[in-house]
Amino acid sequence: MNTYRHLTIDEREKIMIFHALGHTISAIAVALKRHKSTISRELKRCSRCCYTAQLAQQGYQQKRAKCKPNKKLKNAALFELVKQKFIVDNWSPEQIS
Repeated sequence: MNTYRHLTIDEREKIMIFHALGHTISAIAVALKRHKSTISRELKRCSRCCYTAQLAQQGYQQKRAKCKPNKKLKNAALFELVKQKFIVDNWSPEQIS
């Protein structure tokens, strides 16, 4: 079974260089040992003007940051109160809410 690996900044920089030199998507894919659809999608994803590795990496990191679940209790004092009621006082979730 194949495992998926995200493109690294080094791979994105190589894509940028090879693409700027006029290499085909297939040639870039062979050089990076990636599937040509991976290279094609990466170039399409960042095709506003011309592909830059730095902007592609920034976009990737911003999207990854949004994937993390939001904390339900951002207020530290409220979190401690709920934790105490739940663990120490043995309240049920219904009682806490």
